[in-house]
Formats: sequence, structure tokens, C-alpha cells
Amino acid sequence: MKIALLTDTHFGCRNDSPAFIEFQNKFYNELFFPYMQQYDIKTLVHLGDVVDRRKFINHNTAHNFKLKFWDKLDELNIDTHIIIGNHDTYYKNTNNVNAVDLLLREYKNVIVYSEATEVKLDKLGVVFVPWINKENEEQTLKLIKKTKHTCAMGHLELSGFRAHKNVVMDHGMDKDVFSKFSTVFSGHYHTRSDNGKIYYLGNPYEIYWNDWKDKKGFHIFDTETLELERIVNPYTIHEKI
Repeated sequence: MKIALLTDTHFGCRNDSPAFIEFQNKFYNELFFPYMQQYDIKTLVHLGDVVDRRKFINHNTAHNFKLKFWDKLDELNIDTHIIIGNHDTYYKNTNNVNAVDLLLREYKNVIVYSEATEVKLDKLGVVFVPWINKENEEQTLKLIKKTKHTCAMGHLELSGFRAHKNVVMDHGMDKDVFSKFSTVFSGHYHTRSDNGKIYYLGNPYEIYWNDWKDKKGFHIFDTETLELERIVNPYTIHEKI
């Protein structure tokens, strides 16, 4: 089964800029959803940071991403798994109060994961790992230690990977915590990088100037062959003259 992987959509970015809302809509209207329809892909995993601001959401932003994103997923009957990211949570020490849970309760096709959870995507066992904080760290590490699943997907802050194209993170959790998995996919860092086992997928479109000339997009993952295909977003919003 082929599934779509998307992360760090950051609805409401740049202070709810109308220009960036239009730019994000173009990605979904002209690339993401046409691709999902063309190839009949019926499962999406979102790896966190659905929204941009932890404390509140602008009404116009909420209306737009409901209309252009969540309603479309519902219309196309796409099963959607949301792994909570740090921008989705109100508090820093718990994932219990989060924007996704509060805003998407009406959708029957959406499942939200605020704690580490074992799931099956077709026949592939996967561990979903939402943002790790003081409250859920012990439970998360216990599940990672005991699971027999070989794939993990999460919103991880690991040391040694690029936060964006010019900066390598020198702090965060040790990547060896996930050494038992054959494949790990993560959101959080906005540029694409990997070490052959752990893959930071990068965000789908430019948001800040450090995204300039940094290829963006989303991914298609085959749960049987474990092949990962990148779909490059051709649209840009930052240009230097």
C-alpha cells in the first residue's frame, strides 16, 4: 500500500499572512490533492506541526485550512493520521491540550496521536512518536524499548541533523534511542536530510528566507517495498533579485 507523508504544514505561518495562505493553497490545489486523486492514495500520515502558533489560531486561517485541506481529505475519503508536533500543543510539558484535537473532532477520517502508539499501516507495524515532553517521555521510551515494530514515524528533535540547510542541530535527543528501527521518518526540521536510517522529510513549501533554494515537497511511502518517493513542490515564494 502506498501512503502519503506530509509534515510541518504550519497553517497560519507568518502572522496569518494572506500571501502565504494563498501560496499554501496553491500547493494543495495544484499539486498535493491532484496527485492523491491521480494515484488513488487513500492514507495520509501527518508528522506534526499542523498549525503554526501554539497559543491561538486566527479565525480566517482556521476557516481556510478547514475548507482547503480537512474538508478535501474528508471528501476524498482519505484516512488521516496526525502525530502531534510541538507547535500543535498549548503547553510545553504535555500534549493533552492541542489544536488538532480541538479543531478536528467533526472529522471521522482523522485520528490524532498525542502519545506514542503502535499502529498497523496495511501489514506494516509502525510506532507513532508525537512530540516528546516531560509528561510522556517515560512512556515513549518504554514503548520504543519493548516494541517489535521495525518502523517509526514521529516529530523528533534529534541531534546531528539539519534544522535548515545552513544549520546542524548540536542539541536534542541522541539518535541512538531509535537504533532498533530499520526506518525512521520525522517532521520538525524543515529541510530534508537523513543518515541512511533516520529521514527528516522537510516541510512542503517555503515559509522563511532560510527556505530559499531548498527543495520542498511531500513523500509517498510504500509499506510493502519500503520505498520512499519524493514529490517536489515546484512553487516558490522567495526570490532574490
